[in-house]
Amino acid sequence: MLRDIEAGVRSGLAPKRRVSSGLTLDEISTRWLEAGRNRWAPQTLDTRLRFVEKYIVPTLGGLIADAITTEQLTAWMDSLTLMPSTQRMLIGIVRMIYNWSLARSLVTANPVRDLKPPRVPRTIPHYLTPEQYASVLQITTGDIRDGTIISVRTGVRAGELLALQWSDVQDTAIIVSRSLEKVTGRIGPPKGHRARRIPLHPEAKDVLDRRRPMRAAGRVLALTYHGWRHAITRALRAVGVEKGGPHLLRHTCASWWVQGGGSLQALQRLLGHATLDMTLVYAHLAPDSVEQEAARLWGHMGTSRTHDSAG
Repeated sequence: MLRDIEAGVRSGLAPKRRVSSGLTLDEISTRWLEAGRNRWAPQTLDTRLRFVEKYIVPTLGGLIADAITTEQLTAWMDSLTLMPSTQRMLIGIVRMIYNWSLARSLVTANPVRDLKPPRVPRTIPHYLTPEQYASVLQITTGDIRDGTIISVRTGVRAGELLALQWSDVQDTAIIVSRSLEKVTGRIGPPKGHRARRIPLHPEAKDVLDRRRPMRAAGRVLALTYHGWRHAITRALRAVGVEKGGPHLLRHTCASWWVQGGGSLQALQRLLGHATLDMTLVYAHLAPDSVEQEAARLWGHMGTSRTHDSAG
């Protein structure tokens, strides 16, 4: 084997050893952010930029990226005392920075490769009771009230609700194909870049049928993202809901769907989740699902018994 390596060196075919660029973590982070500026959604870019500026640059930014070890990163994470979910996001961002830099020969190794992110316990989403929902409708008017109904009855994300156009509204469904960007206020594709069709609950259909003569074209609701969030958050606090904002309305739709016996597979498509695992957070709300499924299956299988023959 040694002779083969020596022969490769002489012939110029031996693999070249990576050479460090000597760039600091701040420098490769800046290059990574610039490369993604025109590829990522504005909200994604804003989040990653904030993490780099808040956590990475002030502490590790001045160090040579190739000199940073897994042990240093572990000690750094411990010193930040962040919530597990924030730690996971931060580790993910540093991993992406190093993977991108490694592919461009800016570093020779990825010290994040062996860094294990903390486990994040799956939290049960909060949602409105029917009484709280009715109370919110009693104290809101106009676009805020109608937006609340559409959100709870369709499960759309806040950006999808605010980007909804009249051309997206059909007789019995809405087509979600765009989203209002929280950071820039521009309208772009929905999360995951996947359009979906959502059947209209009668209450949401009534709202849209009533509003249609008011605006024949353009957006269904004349609201900004921050105006919508502020109004809904204030309404929720007024009815005694201490936590949550517009996303609580989406959780309410999903929770009521499962409590009513709707399938998780259909809910996944309604919410636009990329995987069923994301939808399983609502599974605990299914009413006696095991018992119901067992009764249904056993009913189809019949009640007769078979016995093994003797001998």
